[in-house]
Amino acid sequence: MKYFTKEYYKLVDASCMALDLVASPSAKRKSENYFQHLYADRLKAWLDGKHDEADKKGLPFDEAAETEAFKTNYQRNLLDYSTVIPADILEQVADIRIMALGSCSSKVKQLMGKFCKSQSDLADQQMMAYTDYWEKRYRHFPAHILENYGFDYCTVTAIGRDGDNIIMTLDNSQSNDDVNTVIWKNAELLELEEGVVGARWVENELYQVPGGYEFHAVLEDEGGEMVYLTVKAQDVQFMFDEKRKEDAFEA
Repeated sequence: MKYFTKEYYKLVDASCMALDLVASPSAKRKSENYFQHLYADRLKAWLDGKHDEADKKGLPFDEAAETEAFKTNYQRNLLDYSTVIPADILEQVADIRIMALGSCSSKVKQLMGKFCKSQSDLADQQMMAYTDYWEKRYRHFPAHILENYGFDYCTVTAIGRDGDNIIMTLDNSQSNDDVNTVIWKNAELLELEEGVVGARWVENELYQVPGGYEFHAVLEDEGGEMVYLTVKAQDVQFMFDEKRKEDAFEA
């Protein structure tokens, strides 16, 4: 990937870090009592929301599993805030645990707002750069690629070689896409990071190169990490889920 890189998605994630932060005078100083109270309050809100979701879907509610899921989410927030936020902002944070639960001082909230805006601006620059590239080049790609390449919300179920070709199969049950198999012709696998199989398709980039095309993709694996898939091929062929195609046509 040249534009929608892992670094780009880190910018996107960082740009959202202030959205759920609430300013509280209690967050100005470190307090074990406030932390414990806030953790219990946030956990209750999480469990209530998940319970309502389960009821609406007619599914059983597993309080122990959801309590563990909340803990995992909190620990992920704690790591993100600890590693992503600039040092000059962290110095103003009285207790990073409290911030990971969504509470901070008004000063920190203001600083975070400026930081997130800067990350958003950088992400927008990347997006605009690719848009500019694509507007200049897309006319040079054949119609079958323009019409079918891009598998939002599809999950890669397998990828392997068949002679000179590389074949990828997709689970498109969570997508509006009806492509279920991609066959890259006379292909070379340039990059296949661990976790691609089982990962959800997020974004792709297309490039013309001598002898064909390069197909770049970034996916989100089962652990939430971004992984790359890059294939060079003379051409690409698509196979479709005919039932989904018929249903879409009839609708």
